[in-house]
Amino acid sequence: MRNTLKNKYFYISIFLLLVLVFMLQNNRPVQIDFFFWNITSANLLVLLTTFFVLGGVFGYFGHQIYRLRKKRSPKQTRRDAMQGSQYNPVH
Repeated sequence: MRNTLKNKYFYISIFLLLVLVFMLQNNRPVQIDFFFWNITSANLLVLLTTFFVLGGVFGYFGHQIYRLRKKRSPKQTRRDAMQGSQYNPVH
């Protein structure tokens, strides 16, 4: 277990290092056209950092919602099973 966790942190740190190098090498102004908006002097480093952080935040909260639903699922199933055993319609 400890080896797996160490490997996980190693791969995450390598990934973050590569993302950082990519962002620092692409530090220049860019033009963005999106529907009716036109931004001419947006810094690519700021945009990449913003979208990387937003992706991490959405991924974190999405995973938390998934874990919460997965945690509630057995309770719902148990309650549904109990309600099903109490109600027996006559055919």
